[in-house]
Amino acid sequence: MVFTYLEFFGEKTKVDQLKELYTKGQVSDIEVKIYLFESLMKTFKNARERYEDLKNHPEKVQKILDNGRRHALEVASKTMEEVREVIGLKNAYSVSHAISGPISIDEFARVEMRVGHVTEAKNKEGSDKLIRLVVDFGELGTRVIFTGVRGYGYTPEDFLGKHYMFVFNLAPRKMMDEESQGMIMAWTEKTESPNFFRLTACRQAQKSGNHSVQFQPRRAILYRTYARETIAKNHEKESKW
Repeated sequence: MVFTYLEFFGEKTKVDQLKELYTKGQVSDIEVKIYLFESLMKTFKNARERYEDLKNHPEKVQKILDNGRRHALEVASKTMEEVREVIGLKNAYSVSHAISGPISIDEFARVEMRVGHVTEAKNKEGSDKLIRLVVDFGELGTRVIFTGVRGYGYTPEDFLGKHYMFVFNLAPRKMMDEESQGMIMAWTEKTESPNFFRLTACRQAQKSGNHSVQFQPRRAILYRTYARETIAKNHEKESKW
């Protein structure tokens, strides 16, 4: 058995000499085992030194774990992008299926969008991508809403204490052991991370103390049309100068 290990860890010339001497009875088991021990110590010298170094410097271990986690997330994100492309999801952030055709204005008008104030934000334990938001909608109360954007570099601090647009009348969806009771509004390009509709100045909410401000889709369309016309008029005036 000792010579079996020496085939892997010993020097061939030395092992052959020991075999011959051992067969002739000129060396004992002790001498062969001593050489095996020396060979093992020599083979695993670098590994033992590395172990002692990591044992005495736990911060190095943490760095290795962090780098491994980061690499795993990169590989997982790339794989999920390929999966989404194959199964036809609209983009890297969307979790809804592609719509077969255009929707009517009446269908769009059913979407209830409200401004909510994020009062709590933390990473969801047991998930590498979910951030758990507690959102204050004023008189309508608070809701728990999840967003799966940690893989894009977002942290809870990016949301805490800020106002965002939310789809308010979305059916609750089970996310691990809780329900997500809405959806934060975002837009994204094909190769970019999601961007969120943050409201830096919500006068009505600040004045009344009610953070829940409903946005009517029909009005939003009128505002967008008005804005485009205004920009076009201003551009025309500047061109005359």
